[in-house]
Amino acid sequence: KKPERLDPLSAPKGAVSYRIWRIIDFKDPAAKTLFARSKGCENVALFDILKFGVLSGMVNAFDTDVFDSNLKHRIGTQKIKNMLMLTDTVDEKVFDAEGNETSQQVIRQKEMGSEDLAGFLICEDWYFDTHWSKLDKRLISISPVAKDQKTLKETPLFYVYFNECRELFGSFRAVSPGALEPESYDEFFLKHKYPSFVVKKNNIFNRSINEYKKGKDAEMEHDETLKKLHGTESDLFDH
Repeated sequence: KKPERLDPLSAPKGAVSYRIWRIIDFKDPAAKTLFARSKGCENVALFDILKFGVLSGMVNAFDTDVFDSNLKHRIGTQKIKNMLMLTDTVDEKVFDAEGNETSQQVIRQKEMGSEDLAGFLICEDWYFDTHWSKLDKRLISISPVAKDQKTLKETPLFYVYFNECRELFGSFRAVSPGALEPESYDEFFLKHKYPSFVVKKNNIFNRSINEYKKGKDAEMEHDETLKKLHGTESDLFDH
């Protein structure tokens, strides 16, 4: 049953909060190993889990990560199915009645898989809880990012609300390096163990970092953002 209302995970009352977006980039071999490879029922790729969740109705898919109470941004199942279908035109060799080889263009369709993704976009809220004097963070949303092989443009397909996915994620085992015992995707995400880098921080212009920083400067902005977040706790104690 789909929920009538979604209440985004928000920082506790009295907390100083800060929102950032991270990218789990499949150009990073570690990220691809963790999220894009399936091994039967033992390890299932994250994208396959998300597809199962949204197509079965276990979780909602949205066209934005700004979740509201009336679900007006929810994407229907049929539209999701259409989004997941890739169409390509290929040249195929054929032989005529006399055995002469020719070629013809054939239109083929396939369902999008992990190999068609650039990675995942993660939205997090970092906050300093003044009551418990503790710096913490909460995962808000996850979005698979598709990459157009012709234009190389990367676009989020849909967004899922992490809190709504927890039951689904708890049913699948994650490839968790260094874990003493097997972990589910739910445990893995709650521990924020995913390799990623910051691509956007909350700002009045709603700009991504790569819109005003390039190359090494963008990497430095990522480091500065995390440094600022981790410095929040010590700054408050100093005062």
